Amino acid sequence: MNDLYVGTIHGPTGVTGNAINVTDTLSIQQIETKTNTSSGPTGASQTIDYDFEDGDVFAISQPSDNWTANITNLPVVGNKTYGLVFMIEQGNSANLIDAFQIASSNTTILWSDATAPTATANRTEVESFTLFCSASSNWTVLGQYASFG
Repeated sequence: MNDLYVGTIHGPTGVTGNAINVTDTLSIQQIETKTNTSSGPTGASQTIDYDFEDGDVFAISQPSDNWTANITNLPVVGNKTYGLVFMIEQGNSANLIDAFQIASSNTTILWSDATAPTATANRTEVESFTLFCSASSNWTVLGQYASFG
């Protein structure tokens, strides 16, 4: 295994493409994540694509209806877990992601407490999803919802 030096990072790693794989404990003082602004739906029953290569945090302002999130460019690797966060700035109409796709394939959202959430108008709300790939195309999607305001 080779050592990788980037700034002050040093340790045993495996490098493939743009990925850095650390096989030992990784200690990080701070993490900065890019937030992608994205439009929500402009009509009923829309599917909006979210490109995982652009990041894993998306900010949506005043969606006009509930919508399906389709995650594109998500690595399909068995026994890996991925996280996605959607920060939704609600207006007078409260809407949320109520269906989920990975590479245009429908998946079931398993909600926290086994209950699908209800959006609340004029609040900031967060939908977060943990995606677990148990095999090449077997996904488990766990959803959580929180309301702030």
